[in-house]
Amino acid sequence: MHLLTFSPLVRLAALAALVSACSDDAPLATGGAATAKALDAADSGLAGGDMADASLADTTLADTPLATQDAADIAQTATADAQAVDAAAEVSATVDAEAGPWPKALQGDWLDCAGRLRLNSDGSFAWQPYESTCSLSGTWSRSGGAVNFAGYSAASGCKAPTWLGQVKGYAVSADTLDFVLAQLSPGEGSFSRAPMQERWLLDSGTGSAVMDVCRDATGRFFAGRVRSPKCDFLACNARVTDRKIVGSELHFYTECTGSCPCVGLLDFATIQPTSMSGKYASGTCAGAASGQVQAMAAVFPTLTP
Repeated sequence: MHLLTFSPLVRLAALAALVSACSDDAPLATGGAATAKALDAADSGLAGGDMADASLADTTLADTPLATQDAADIAQTATADAQAVDAAAEVSATVDAEAGPWPKALQGDWLDCAGRLRLNSDGSFAWQPYESTCSLSGTWSRSGGAVNFAGYSAASGCKAPTWLGQVKGYAVSADTLDFVLAQLSPGEGSFSRAPMQERWLLDSGTGSAVMDVCRDATGRFFAGRVRSPKCDFLACNARVTDRKIVGSELHFYTECTGSCPCVGLLDFATIQPTSMSGKYASGTCAGAASGQVQAMAAVFPTLTP
């Protein structure tokens, strides 16, 4: 559930530690362990109040406002998220009181950056990705404050969305649906009925990627993803975990898990309606990278009704 994502400063500490741990001298065979230790060290440092020691000295973002982000900006974000939680909780309480396993407030189409979840009034559901034939169908029901999905299976060569088998609860409002997942996955399990969807083509000069970003009707970020077809920029596949306006700049934060975790920062200082330019810094078990990045707006894919 994205409302529980880590603050930008937590991710900043993780990136700083990760960049340090993932040096060119670290062998790939032990890179995963180094990454895990780096992330653990970042978390421990934050818990112990050592955030002031975190540094981006090894990256090109060290001299940007990201390294000295005003605490008021974080407080403002926390307040907005808390208000969103309260609003969703009010609607969720009404849904919980509604009789039947298929509350009307949950029925209909819900969209994120990957596809469309359709919850039908007869208890059936359908998941349709934007750019894949790997659709799913099955049954859904609300029970004991949770939403249960059953009777579905992925076709050969396809994978079901990771959130589908992890829903333990939910928060719903008129425009948004946030699933509480068994495993915290920032940027996954959150949907909007009418999202603002953006697609950006990223080019670092040495690699490229496609970044999709989704916000709800109020402009609140709730989902995003980055895919690099040649695995030569940021990561082969990563989640966008946050989008923040910091002063006059626009920042995006990325993460991925698995055998080779990754973190990344995109810091755009020049922003136009159809293009952006700025800096990036990233780290994986294979090493660290930083430099300049360009972004060009592209058409977001659509689905038939």
